[in-house]
Amino acid sequence: MRTIFLRQPILFALALCLAPIPLAAQQPPAPAEQAAPAQAAPAEKAAEDNSIKEETIVSHVALKTHGEGKLEDGYARIGEAIARLRAAAQKAGLKESGRPLAVFAETADSGAFKFDAMLPVDAPADARLDLGPDVTIAQTPGGKALRFEHRGPYDDIDSTYDAIAAYLDAKGLEAGDAYSEEFLNDAKDSSDAGLQVDIHVFMK
Repeated sequence: MRTIFLRQPILFALALCLAPIPLAAQQPPAPAEQAAPAQAAPAEKAAEDNSIKEETIVSHVALKTHGEGKLEDGYARIGEAIARLRAAAQKAGLKESGRPLAVFAETADSGAFKFDAMLPVDAPADARLDLGPDVTIAQTPGGKALRFEHRGPYDDIDSTYDAIAAYLDAKGLEAGDAYSEEFLNDAKDSSDAGLQVDIHVFMK
């Protein structure tokens, strides 16, 4: 399941049992061996990760179109929606002013999801521009958010959402109803290891 709001992190408990030493057998303490550093839990690693930042996102004018898909073809459906927006912008003579993003607000247990693809553009001089079917002028989401980085194939983005869920749970933070994925570069497909995505989780 994709959505971060339905994931629950797994908690582990560790216990150390030390056997008492009889007083008669006690010897002068030997130099203590340096213990191996404990491996940090995912949430602890995330807390130390400089790639996690609290930001105030400023809303921008953008072209918007609606889309839907399933997890197995999600990246392809998002890519198709972004392509429609870029074609509409070119037709209307609008210049891109930022990277495209997908805004998610609904993800079903079956893996189906709905999203709004958005493409920031320079503010149009005429709001009556003909943008073609299913493309409108809107505003990108704004407000306080946590930014998490995903670097690697889109096929592996679930692991990033697992880390996000663990981080929010460990910090006692409550996310809002929507989150967005900002695509910092264009990947050839969902298996492209060079993909860079910033995930913005808007807080309540």
